[in-house]
Amino acid sequence: MVVDDLVGIKSRVTFVYGEAQMSERYKTWNMLRGIAGTSTLPWAVIGDFNEVIHGHEHDGVGNRSQAQMDAFRDALDTCGLADIGYIGSSWTFERKVTGGTFTRVRLDRGVANLAWSIAFPNARLEHKTAATNDHVPIYVRYMHEDACLRAPR
Repeated sequence: MVVDDLVGIKSRVTFVYGEAQMSERYKTWNMLRGIAGTSTLPWAVIGDFNEVIHGHEHDGVGNRSQAQMDAFRDALDTCGLADIGYIGSSWTFERKVTGGTFTRVRLDRGVANLAWSIAFPNARLEHKTAATNDHVPIYVRYMHEDACLRAPR
Protein backbone atom coordinates (compact mmCIF):
# COMPACT_ATOMS: atom_id res chain seq x y z
CA MET A 1 0.00 0.00 0.00
CA VAL A 2 1.15 3.51 -0.82
CA VAL A 3 -0.11 6.52 1.13
CA ASP A 4 0.16 10.02 -0.26
CA ASP A 5 0.79 11.90 3.00
CA LEU A 6 0.02 15.27 1.44
CA VAL A 7 -3.60 14.46 0.58
CA GLY A 8 -4.18 11.15 2.40
CA ILE A 9 -4.93 8.98 -0.61
CA LYS A 10 -4.25 5.27 -0.11
CA SER A 11 -3.56 3.12 -3.14
CA ARG A 12 -1.75 -0.05 -4.03
CA VAL A 13 1.05 -0.37 -6.53
CA THR A 14 2.31 -3.65 -7.94
CA PHE A 15 5.71 -3.74 -9.62
CA VAL A 16 5.94 -6.45 -12.24
CA TYR A 17 8.56 -8.23 -14.27
CA GLY A 18 6.70 -10.30 -16.85
CA GLU A 19 7.81 -13.78 -17.81
CA ALA A 20 10.56 -13.52 -20.43
CA GLN A 21 9.58 -16.70 -22.28
CA MET A 22 6.54 -16.19 -24.48
CA SER A 23 5.17 -19.63 -23.59
CA GLU A 24 5.27 -18.68 -19.88
CA ARG A 25 3.64 -15.23 -20.05
CA TYR A 26 0.27 -16.65 -19.10
CA LYS A 27 1.75 -17.00 -15.58
CA THR A 28 2.14 -13.22 -15.35
CA TRP A 29 -1.40 -12.66 -16.65
CA ASN A 30 -2.79 -15.23 -14.18
CA MET A 31 -0.87 -13.62 -11.30
CA LEU A 32 -2.45 -10.25 -12.14
CA ARG A 33 -5.91 -11.83 -12.35
CA GLY A 34 -5.31 -13.52 -9.01
CA ILE A 35 -4.51 -10.30 -7.15
CA ALA A 36 -6.94 -8.00 -8.99
CA GLY A 37 -9.84 -8.53 -6.60
CA THR A 38 -7.89 -8.74 -3.35
CA SER A 39 -8.37 -5.06 -2.52
CA THR A 40 -10.73 -2.22 -3.31
CA LEU A 41 -7.96 0.39 -3.18
CA PRO A 42 -7.02 2.27 -6.34
CA TRP A 43 -4.47 0.05 -8.14
CA ALA A 44 -1.56 0.68 -10.49
CA VAL A 45 0.79 -1.92 -11.98
CA ILE A 46 4.16 -0.70 -13.20
CA GLY A 47 7.12 -2.43 -14.79
CA ASP A 48 8.42 -4.64 -17.56
CA PHE A 49 5.54 -6.72 -18.89
CA ASN A 50 7.68 -8.25 -21.67
CA GLU A 51 4.72 -7.80 -24.01
CA VAL A 52 3.01 -5.13 -26.09
CA ILE A 53 -0.63 -4.15 -26.33
CA HIS A 54 -0.55 -3.06 -29.99
CA GLY A 55 1.54 -4.05 -33.00
CA HIS A 56 2.87 -0.51 -33.50
CA GLU A 57 4.65 -0.80 -30.12
CA HIS A 58 7.16 -3.20 -31.71
CA ASP A 59 9.54 -2.06 -34.45
CA GLY A 60 12.12 -4.43 -35.90
CA VAL A 61 12.92 -8.12 -35.85
CA GLY A 62 10.68 -10.61 -34.04
CA ASN A 63 7.20 -9.10 -34.27
CA ARG A 64 4.56 -10.17 -31.77
CA SER A 65 1.71 -12.44 -32.79
CA GLN A 66 -1.85 -11.20 -32.53
CA ALA A 67 -2.55 -13.99 -30.01
CA GLN A 68 0.24 -12.71 -27.72
CA MET A 69 -1.11 -9.17 -27.76
CA ASP A 70 -4.70 -10.38 -27.33
CA ALA A 71 -3.73 -12.43 -24.25
CA PHE A 72 -2.11 -9.37 -22.65
CA ARG A 73 -5.06 -7.12 -23.47
CA ASP A 74 -7.48 -9.74 -22.14
CA ALA A 75 -5.61 -9.93 -18.83
CA LEU A 76 -5.64 -6.14 -18.49
CA ASP A 77 -9.34 -5.99 -19.36
CA THR A 78 -10.20 -8.76 -16.88
CA CYS A 79 -8.34 -6.85 -14.15
CA GLY A 80 -9.93 -3.52 -15.08
CA LEU A 81 -6.52 -2.05 -15.95
CA ALA A 82 -5.77 0.44 -18.72
CA ASP A 83 -2.52 1.94 -19.95
CA ILE A 84 -1.84 5.33 -18.33
CA GLY A 85 0.11 6.61 -21.33
CA TYR A 86 3.60 8.05 -21.32
CA ILE A 87 5.83 11.01 -22.08
CA GLY A 88 9.06 10.48 -23.99
CA SER A 89 10.36 8.03 -26.53
CA SER A 90 7.81 5.59 -27.96
CA TRP A 91 9.92 2.57 -26.92
CA THR A 92 11.40 1.37 -23.63
CA PHE A 93 13.63 -1.44 -24.92
CA GLU A 94 16.21 -1.34 -27.69
CA ARG A 95 18.63 -4.00 -28.85
CA LYS A 96 20.97 -4.09 -31.84
CA VAL A 97 20.33 -7.22 -33.91
CA THR A 98 22.21 -9.08 -36.62
CA GLY A 99 22.82 -6.92 -39.66
CA GLY A 100 23.20 -3.70 -37.70
CA THR A 101 19.50 -2.90 -37.34
CA PHE A 102 17.63 -2.34 -34.10
CA THR A 103 14.58 -3.83 -32.48
CA ARG A 104 12.68 -1.28 -30.43
CA VAL A 105 9.73 -2.25 -28.25
CA ARG A 106 7.53 -0.69 -25.59
CA LEU A 107 7.79 -3.46 -22.97
CA ASP A 108 7.75 -1.27 -19.85
CA ARG A 109 4.60 0.61 -18.90
CA GLY A 110 2.17 1.66 -16.25
CA VAL A 111 -1.42 0.46 -16.15
CA ALA A 112 -4.09 1.36 -13.61
CA ASN A 113 -7.69 0.81 -12.72
CA LEU A 114 -10.28 3.56 -12.99
CA ALA A 115 -10.16 4.32 -9.26
CA TRP A 116 -6.41 4.98 -9.44
CA SER A 117 -6.80 7.17 -12.54
CA ILE A 118 -9.49 9.21 -10.77
CA ALA A 119 -7.44 9.47 -7.57
CA PHE A 120 -4.34 10.58 -9.49
CA PRO A 121 -5.65 12.49 -12.54
CA ASN A 122 -2.32 14.26 -13.07
CA ALA A 123 -0.24 11.07 -13.12
CA ARG A 124 2.40 10.94 -15.82
CA LEU A 125 4.69 8.06 -16.71
CA GLU A 126 7.96 9.21 -18.21
CA HIS A 127 10.34 7.19 -20.36
CA LYS A 128 13.75 8.39 -19.22
CA THR A 129 17.13 7.99 -20.96
CA ALA A 130 19.51 5.13 -20.23
CA ALA A 131 23.09 5.10 -21.45
CA THR A 132 24.07 1.54 -20.53
CA ASN A 133 20.92 -0.57 -20.31
CA ASP A 134 18.72 -2.06 -23.03
CA HIS A 135 15.63 -0.89 -21.06
CA VAL A 136 15.01 2.75 -20.27
CA PRO A 137 14.00 3.67 -16.73
CA ILE A 138 10.34 4.52 -16.28
CA TYR A 139 9.28 7.12 -13.77
CA VAL A 140 5.78 7.78 -12.50
CA ARG A 141 5.06 11.31 -11.37
CA TYR A 142 1.69 10.71 -9.81
CA MET A 143 0.59 13.77 -7.93
CA HIS A 144 3.15 16.23 -6.70
CA GLU A 145 6.45 17.44 -8.05
CA ASP A 146 8.30 16.01 -5.05
CA ALA A 147 6.32 12.76 -4.52
CA CYS A 148 7.01 10.09 -7.12
CA LEU A 149 7.07 6.32 -7.54
CA ARG A 150 10.03 4.64 -9.20
CA ALA A 151 9.96 1.13 -10.62
CA PRO A 152 12.93 -0.80 -9.26
CA ARG A 153 15.55 -1.98 -11.77
